Amino acid sequence: MAKLALCGFSVFLTACVADSPSAPVDDHINTQAVLDWNLATITLPLDQYGMTPREAKISDAAASILFAQCVTGDLQVSSDVIVEARRTLEVEPDYNRWLYGIWNAEFIAEHGRFSNEIPAPIYIDASPAIADKCRSSEEYLSIEPITAMRSPQSGVGSMIMEWSWESTARTTADSRVILLVEELNTCIQNRGYSVWSKEESSLGGVKIDNSWSEESIRRAELVEANCNDSINLTKKAADIEAEYQIETIFENEAELLEIKKQANERVAKAEQILTDAGVL
Repeated sequence: MAKLALCGFSVFLTACVADSPSAPVDDHINTQAVLDWNLATITLPLDQYGMTPREAKISDAAASILFAQCVTGDLQVSSDVIVEARRTLEVEPDYNRWLYGIWNAEFIAEHGRFSNEIPAPIYIDASPAIADKCRSSEEYLSIEPITAMRSPQSGVGSMIMEWSWESTARTTADSRVILLVEELNTCIQNRGYSVWSKEESSLGGVKIDNSWSEESIRRAELVEANCNDSINLTKKAADIEAEYQIETIFENEAELLEIKKQANERVAKAEQILTDAGVL
């Protein structure tokens, strides 16, 4: 299946945000939410001001090199560290997938919801004190990933995750999404499954019991995904969140452009670290 769905609103920004003074300076930013059905990923406008999932992995791999150098006190890292950094670049990135519950039944049927890959990178052994020291070093902090899902420990880059959380909270509280969730839950219940209450989850969905077998869980996930797809819940919710994020972009344009600049600089620095270590 090769389809890429653009879900959004008018490309004329004045139709999205009333009385907006101007369009974002960076005219390369896509103002729409994008659903990639092949990868089951959701990309929202704010995501474009941070690192891509692939770029975040580059920073992760470089961080494992810096950590090893700090722990051993030697710029020359072992072959095991290099192999692990390369593995980090090869594993699937941390995609934004299940923001509005389980969707994309075809993907679920083929791949399931979670990857079976071993998380990467796995750092070399170090005492808690040394590990804390190395993870808080200026060099290490200078390449921390900046994304809507992962926030650096300090600096303006941390704001993009806060703004993303805020837009998601506004989206799940939106009356249009609340009605969609009610429709989702009715669909699921009609297929014989219990659903999460409003108090348990604002997005509803199948109430999965962890004691179920893997096969039973997969069947339940497919039911939810089919119900989600049938009413286009994920697409519609992504459209709504994109609207909220465009408001944030208008209000915080200067800060977001600085975040994007910092993210690009961190990726370039991470790539240089990997090159110098012989990983790339």
